[in-house]
Amino acid sequence: MVDYTGSGQYYHEGQDSSLWSDPEAGYAKTKELDAAKGIIWLTPAPANNTEALAVRRQFAEETGIRDLPALAAYVNSGGRIKLICAQSYADNSLGHLGLEEAYSFKLDKSQLVLLSSGNTAEMLKALAEGTNDVNVSLVYGTDG
Repeated sequence: MVDYTGSGQYYHEGQDSSLWSDPEAGYAKTKELDAAKGIIWLTPAPANNTEALAVRRQFAEETGIRDLPALAAYVNSGGRIKLICAQSYADNSLGHLGLEEAYSFKLDKSQLVLLSSGNTAEMLKALAEGTNDVNVSLVYGTDG
């Protein structure tokens, strides 16, 4: 089956979280831990499935949001944000919690729509249609 080596952080909890910020180290550790279960990891493909945030073009043009510092400034100035994302991303210090810390902003629970999984189609549909006032969506680097 095809999987992402970064998913090792979810399969093998209790590891040093900085491990998952280094693709080669994360791959090596995932391969090592899975080998004990009889799972063999092949050589990784040259792709990066990092997490990112997306907004609609019209929203970006209206707000001037083009990057994370601008998003943080918008939030901190009282701008309305409703983020749809996977619960695992929202709770992860390498995901949403890390962004909040790095860029000095905070979303409260009313500003989050949390999904049990990171279903790209569901998140992007909500963003495109503005479902439940969603105007920011989690996306992945390998999404089409």
